[in-house]
Amino acid sequence: MRIPVLVRTWTHDSGTIEKLLDTGAEGIIVPMVNTPEQAAEIVSHCYYPPVGVRSRGSIRVECVEKDVGEWNKRVVTIMMIETPEAMKNAEAIANVPGVDGLLIGAEDLSQARGKFVDSKTTHAKVKDDVKYLTEVCRKTGKAPGAIASSPEDLVERLQEGYKLICASFDVDLARNQFRLMRDVFNEALGNSGAQRDGSGDPPR
Repeated sequence: MRIPVLVRTWTHDSGTIEKLLDTGAEGIIVPMVNTPEQAAEIVSHCYYPPVGVRSRGSIRVECVEKDVGEWNKRVVTIMMIETPEAMKNAEAIANVPGVDGLLIGAEDLSQARGKFVDSKTTHAKVKDDVKYLTEVCRKTGKAPGAIASSPEDLVERLQEGYKLICASFDVDLARNQFRLMRDVFNEALGNSGAQRDGSGDPPR
Protein backbone atom coordinates (compact mmCIF):
# COMPACT_ATOMS: atom_id res chain seq x y z
CA MET A 1 0.00 0.00 0.00
CA ARG A 2 1.41 3.41 -1.01
CA ILE A 3 1.16 6.10 1.66
CA PRO A 4 1.63 9.77 0.69
CA VAL A 5 4.04 11.96 2.66
CA LEU A 6 2.06 14.71 4.39
CA VAL A 7 3.56 17.81 6.01
CA ARG A 8 1.80 19.91 8.62
CA THR A 9 2.32 23.54 7.74
CA TRP A 10 2.29 26.30 10.34
CA THR A 11 0.72 28.96 8.16
CA HIS A 12 -1.81 29.68 5.42
CA ASP A 13 0.85 31.56 3.46
CA SER A 14 0.68 30.50 -0.17
CA GLY A 15 4.42 30.75 -0.78
CA THR A 16 5.19 28.50 2.19
CA ILE A 17 2.59 25.93 1.14
CA GLU A 18 3.93 25.78 -2.41
CA LYS A 19 7.54 25.46 -1.22
CA LEU A 20 6.62 22.58 1.09
CA LEU A 21 5.02 20.78 -1.82
CA ASP A 22 8.02 21.60 -4.03
CA THR A 23 10.34 19.85 -1.55
CA GLY A 24 8.56 16.57 -2.21
CA ALA A 25 5.57 16.49 0.11
CA GLU A 26 2.54 15.03 -1.60
CA GLY A 27 0.10 16.76 0.67
CA ILE A 28 -0.33 19.18 3.51
CA ILE A 29 -2.19 19.44 6.79
CA VAL A 30 -3.16 23.06 7.43
CA PRO A 31 -4.02 24.32 10.93
CA MET A 32 -6.73 26.78 12.00
CA VAL A 33 -8.91 26.67 8.90
CA ASN A 34 -12.11 28.41 9.99
CA THR A 35 -14.01 29.18 6.80
CA PRO A 36 -14.63 27.68 3.35
CA GLU A 37 -13.07 30.82 1.85
CA GLN A 38 -9.81 30.11 3.68
CA ALA A 39 -9.94 26.49 2.57
CA ALA A 40 -10.52 27.46 -1.06
CA GLU A 41 -7.56 29.85 -1.03
CA ILE A 42 -5.29 27.19 0.49
CA VAL A 43 -6.40 24.53 -1.98
CA SER A 44 -5.80 26.82 -4.95
CA HIS A 45 -2.07 26.92 -4.11
CA CYS A 46 -1.81 23.14 -3.86
CA TYR A 47 -2.76 22.41 -7.47
CA TYR A 48 -1.22 23.39 -10.77
CA PRO A 49 -3.42 25.12 -13.38
CA PRO A 50 -6.04 24.68 -14.59
CA VAL A 51 -7.18 23.20 -11.26
CA GLY A 52 -5.33 25.73 -9.10
CA VAL A 53 -2.76 28.51 -9.27
CA ARG A 54 0.33 26.72 -7.94
CA SER A 55 3.54 28.06 -9.43
CA ARG A 56 6.05 25.84 -11.21
CA GLY A 57 8.63 27.02 -8.70
CA SER A 58 10.76 23.92 -8.81
CA ILE A 59 12.43 21.94 -11.60
CA ARG A 60 11.37 18.81 -9.72
CA VAL A 61 8.07 18.81 -11.57
CA GLU A 62 9.96 18.44 -14.86
CA CYS A 63 12.55 15.96 -13.61
CA VAL A 64 10.11 13.53 -12.05
CA GLU A 65 6.84 13.95 -13.89
CA LYS A 66 6.24 16.57 -16.60
CA ASP A 67 2.48 16.08 -16.68
CA VAL A 68 1.09 18.46 -14.06
CA GLY A 69 -2.18 16.57 -14.28
CA GLU A 70 -0.41 13.59 -12.71
CA TRP A 71 0.99 15.83 -9.99
CA ASN A 72 -2.47 17.17 -9.27
CA LYS A 73 -3.73 13.61 -8.78
CA ARG A 74 -1.13 13.03 -6.05
CA VAL A 75 -1.94 16.05 -3.90
CA VAL A 76 -3.69 15.48 -0.56
CA THR A 77 -5.12 18.45 1.35
CA ILE A 78 -6.26 18.15 4.96
CA MET A 79 -7.85 21.06 6.81
CA MET A 80 -7.61 21.19 10.61
CA ILE A 81 -10.81 21.99 12.51
CA GLU A 82 -9.76 23.58 15.79
CA THR A 83 -12.26 26.29 16.74
CA PRO A 84 -16.01 26.57 17.30
CA GLU A 85 -16.21 28.67 14.11
CA ALA A 86 -14.47 25.97 12.12
CA MET A 87 -16.76 23.31 13.57
CA LYS A 88 -19.79 25.39 12.61
CA ASN A 89 -18.42 25.64 9.06
CA ALA A 90 -17.11 22.08 8.88
CA GLU A 91 -19.52 20.86 6.22
CA ALA A 92 -18.95 23.93 4.03
CA ILE A 93 -15.18 23.48 4.38
CA ALA A 94 -15.45 19.79 3.48
CA ASN A 95 -17.45 20.67 0.38
CA VAL A 96 -14.72 22.92 -1.01
CA PRO A 97 -13.42 21.23 -4.20
CA GLY A 98 -9.94 19.86 -3.56
CA VAL A 99 -10.32 19.35 0.18
CA ASP A 100 -9.63 15.68 0.94
CA GLY A 101 -10.21 15.52 4.66
CA LEU A 102 -10.82 17.27 7.97
CA LEU A 103 -8.61 16.70 11.00
CA ILE A 104 -9.98 17.65 14.40
CA GLY A 105 -7.58 19.55 16.65
CA ALA A 106 -9.26 18.44 19.85
CA GLU A 107 -6.96 20.20 22.31
CA ASP A 108 -7.28 23.62 20.69
CA LEU A 109 -11.01 23.09 20.22
CA SER A 110 -11.41 22.06 23.84
CA GLN A 111 -9.49 25.13 24.99
CA ALA A 112 -11.53 27.39 22.72
CA ARG A 113 -14.69 26.02 24.33
CA GLY A 114 -13.32 26.96 27.75
CA LYS A 115 -12.50 23.44 28.88
CA PHE A 116 -9.38 22.29 30.67
CA VAL A 117 -6.85 20.94 28.18
CA ASP A 118 -5.53 17.46 28.85
CA SER A 119 -4.20 15.46 25.91
CA LYS A 120 -5.29 12.18 27.49
CA THR A 121 -8.96 13.14 27.93
CA THR A 122 -9.51 15.95 25.44
CA HIS A 123 -11.56 13.93 22.95
CA ALA A 124 -13.99 12.97 25.70
CA LYS A 125 -14.50 16.66 26.49
CA VAL A 126 -15.50 17.48 22.92
CA LYS A 127 -17.23 14.19 22.15
CA ASP A 128 -20.16 15.90 20.44
CA ASP A 129 -17.72 17.64 18.09
CA VAL A 130 -15.86 14.38 17.53
CA LYS A 131 -19.06 12.63 16.52
CA TYR A 132 -20.27 15.51 14.36
CA LEU A 133 -17.03 15.74 12.39
CA THR A 134 -17.12 12.06 11.47
CA GLU A 135 -20.73 12.50 10.35
CA VAL A 136 -19.76 15.49 8.19
CA CYS A 137 -16.94 13.54 6.57
CA ARG A 138 -19.16 10.55 5.95
CA LYS A 139 -21.79 12.78 4.35
CA THR A 140 -19.31 14.62 2.13
CA GLY A 141 -17.09 11.65 1.32
CA LYS A 142 -14.00 13.15 2.95
CA ALA A 143 -11.49 11.51 5.27
CA PRO A 144 -11.99 12.22 8.99
CA GLY A 145 -8.69 12.74 10.81
CA ALA A 146 -7.57 12.87 14.43
CA ILE A 147 -4.48 12.65 16.62
CA ALA A 148 -3.80 9.60 18.79
CA SER A 149 -1.31 10.16 21.59
CA SER A 150 -1.22 6.53 22.72
CA PRO A 151 -2.11 3.02 21.47
CA GLU A 152 -5.32 3.23 23.49
CA ASP A 153 -6.20 6.52 21.81
CA LEU A 154 -5.53 4.95 18.43
CA VAL A 155 -8.09 2.22 19.08
CA GLU A 156 -10.65 4.76 20.32
CA ARG A 157 -10.20 7.01 17.28
CA LEU A 158 -10.69 4.06 14.94
CA GLN A 159 -13.81 3.02 16.84
CA GLU A 160 -15.13 6.58 16.49
CA GLY A 161 -14.79 6.29 12.73
CA TYR A 162 -11.59 8.22 12.08
CA LYS A 163 -9.60 7.04 9.06
CA LEU A 164 -6.61 9.38 9.08
CA ILE A 165 -4.69 9.00 12.33
CA CYS A 166 -1.63 11.01 13.34
CA ALA A 167 0.12 8.44 15.51
CA SER A 168 1.47 10.42 18.48
CA PHE A 169 3.82 13.40 18.19
CA ASP A 170 7.43 13.42 17.05
CA VAL A 171 8.49 15.02 20.35
CA ASP A 172 6.77 12.27 22.37
CA LEU A 173 8.26 9.52 20.23
CA ALA A 174 11.76 10.96 20.58
CA ARG A 175 11.32 11.47 24.35
CA ASN A 176 10.08 7.92 24.87
CA GLN A 177 12.99 6.50 22.88
CA PHE A 178 15.51 8.53 24.85
CA ARG A 179 13.93 7.31 28.10
CA LEU A 180 14.19 3.73 26.88
CA MET A 181 17.85 4.16 25.99
CA ARG A 182 18.54 5.84 29.34
CA ASP A 183 16.94 2.96 31.24
CA VAL A 184 18.88 0.39 29.23
CA PHE A 185 22.09 2.35 29.82
CA ASN A 186 21.51 2.53 33.57
CA GLU A 187 20.59 -1.13 33.73
CA ALA A 188 23.71 -2.10 31.79
CA LEU A 189 25.90 -0.07 34.15
CA GLY A 190 24.32 -1.71 37.15
CA ASN A 191 24.63 -5.21 35.74
CA SER A 192 28.28 -4.68 34.79
CA GLY A 193 29.19 -3.97 38.39
CA ALA A 194 30.66 -0.58 37.48
CA GLN A 195 31.74 1.37 40.53
CA ARG A 196 30.71 4.96 41.02
CA ASP A 197 32.72 7.55 42.91
CA GLY A 198 31.32 9.68 45.69
CA SER A 199 29.81 12.14 43.21
CA GLY A 200 27.44 9.54 41.89
CA ASP A 201 29.01 9.70 38.44
CA PRO A 202 30.18 6.56 36.67
CA PRO A 203 33.97 6.03 36.46
CA ARG A 204 35.71 7.51 33.43
